[in-house]
Amino acid sequence: MTDGVFLPETDSTSSHLRRILDSSAEPPRYLAALRQTAGRGLHGKTFFSPEGGLYVTFCLSEREVTQPDLLTPTAALAVRSAIEKRYGVRCGVKWVNDLYFGGRKVCGILTEKAGPYYLVGVGVNLKEAPSVPPEIRAVYGAVGAEEKDPEALVLRILEEGKRLAALPRSAIVSAYRGALILTGKEIVFTENGKEFSGLCLGADDDLHLLVRIGDSVRTLSSGEVSIKSFCSFLERKEPKEL
Repeated sequence: MTDGVFLPETDSTSSHLRRILDSSAEPPRYLAALRQTAGRGLHGKTFFSPEGGLYVTFCLSEREVTQPDLLTPTAALAVRSAIEKRYGVRCGVKWVNDLYFGGRKVCGILTEKAGPYYLVGVGVNLKEAPSVPPEIRAVYGAVGAEEKDPEALVLRILEEGKRLAALPRSAIVSAYRGALILTGKEIVFTENGKEFSGLCLGADDDLHLLVRIGDSVRTLSSGEVSIKSFCSFLERKEPKEL
């Protein structure tokens, strides 16, 4: 693979990277931008991507990914660790692919397969946007950092990803469980078009979510989850200006 590509703007870093792959050109290790005009999230949703954020898609070959089922959780932990080490801000993971701070979403992750490659898209809200769409206003948040060298965060995420990928499965599972903010909270989830609520008991060894509903425990492998009562997660240090 070639080195990374950093752009001031693109429609979507993941879509842009797919076009490079479709052209049979050698893909870059990552493609990053400071703004997206057509950012994508899970289930075809739009991902709000204004200036003041960092949007990057990492390109990994199949031979680099030995545990595909842990790719998204590992990416979440890598971004979480990179944010904490660079800005002093400690986030929590909202199953399965979002990072939250102070009860608000500051990062989303989208993992996709593209031929012999895995594309891991990461969107981090660094600064508060001056105008936020009303449909996400209640959950939108930002790290609160003034980043003068966004590529340094990309490289830090890569570094943390490599470190975590070298750990045994049990260590990654344990770290993810420890970062999960749903455990012990009443949550609402949608499955097969129906809405349920229950107490989140944490995650199993395959990082499926365990939810107690009455006298039974439901295991979730996918779906939309929201928290009924959200407490601020852990502490925050003053972000560093970089």
